Amino acid sequence: MVGAGAARALGLALGDKLFTDPESLSNLAGVFPLELRVTGVLPATGTPDDGVIFVDLPTMWTIQGLGHRHDDPTQATTPGALMAKDGSNAIASEALKIERSASEAPAPDFHFHGSIDAFPIDAALVFPRDAKAQAILLGRFTGSEESLQLVRPDLFAERVLERIFGVGRVLGAVAAGAAALVGLVAATTFALSIRLRAEELALMRRLGASRGRIAVFLAVEAGMMLAVAVALAAMVAATAPLFASSVLRFASGA
Repeated sequence: MVGAGAARALGLALGDKLFTDPESLSNLAGVFPLELRVTGVLPATGTPDDGVIFVDLPTMWTIQGLGHRHDDPTQATTPGALMAKDGSNAIASEALKIERSASEAPAPDFHFHGSIDAFPIDAALVFPRDAKAQAILLGRFTGSEESLQLVRPDLFAERVLERIFGVGRVLGAVAAGAAALVGLVAATTFALSIRLRAEELALMRRLGASRGRIAVFLAVEAGMMLAVAVALAAMVAATAPLFASSVLRFASGA
């Protein structure tokens, strides 16, 4: 079953065929692509499901190389397909042809190697019937020795958002404190520079400059310094997102 977005992107319709991606291009003896037939195209829902291709568990296990179908090794026409035969057990070689194409109906020679009970299931969606069933289910997966993890998407998303906004608030407070500190340092430095230039300002007074003109001169000087600082900060703020991923990879050692 193909989601509406995936069908549109891949140009698939009911009855079309597509191949799975190989597990490893460099592993010639690995799992080869499997041909799948589109049995339906789901209507658009506006959710991530639109870009997904849905298969059942046996198909997923077949894609992983756990199941396949092939001819009887004892009756195979391919030279070298049968390596040895011990009573009712036949040992096949790599020359035995494994069918990868889709069949019209379940093939009688299709089989899995190993116990299906031990095959992997990465995740499952569980919808409890009522609040009681939900409480029982949550209680079963809270033990410290439980190998399975139960995640409620609503609570998980809520916790993630709380952490994100919490970190955002902390960073905002740190940024506000840093801005106040920088402003205090800048004001202190400018006041110190005025004290160090007392003789220069006194000379301007003796040459006929009024107190107002000197104040305007100092204000223009401070304004120019502030404009340059704002321009540099804006340039850094505009270019920082472009290098954020590289900085994070460098900091994390990835």
